[in-house]
Amino acid sequence: MCNSKLLIGLIFFLLVLINLTLYPTYIAGKFITSIDKPFLYTDYEFLNTQGKSVRITDKLILMDFMFLECKPCWQKIAYMKDANFKNLKIYIIINGKINSKDQFYAFFKDKNDFSYLYDRGGELSEKMGVKSFPTEYLIYNNTILFSDNGFIPNTKQQYIKYRQDLISHITDNRQ
Repeated sequence: MCNSKLLIGLIFFLLVLINLTLYPTYIAGKFITSIDKPFLYTDYEFLNTQGKSVRITDKLILMDFMFLECKPCWQKIAYMKDANFKNLKIYIIINGKINSKDQFYAFFKDKNDFSYLYDRGGELSEKMGVKSFPTEYLIYNNTILFSDNGFIPNTKQQYIKYRQDLISHITDNRQ
């Protein structure tokens, strides 16, 4: 009996320890896990809405992977439009395995609210392990710090505050 209580106590202690190491940061009412994984695709070339090849070279970026028919993706973009993310460059990456280049050009030819980029054949989406849409990555100095899969439409203010706090935390602690 004594050994089972000791074993249960040890398991509980290990679970708490694992939880504290996996979720070291509490931001805007949520625990976040910092990935700290190098972004290995700085030489990857996308197509922009004018058909030109471009590379992403900004210091602090949010890459949001989506496809044109994704309703949660568009709801998330509507939230992003109302946010004022300082020092953050937002790239909306359209998966070329799902949408054709012609669809991309036709849809985005007159849009200039974000940098819309075409991922030819969905190559980068695949390399980065994107399995659901939308999927976003927050990247600072070529290091992936945070990712978020899917979109739960909480209030717009919650979405904006969470991202602003996350960006502030990253820029404050990484300068």
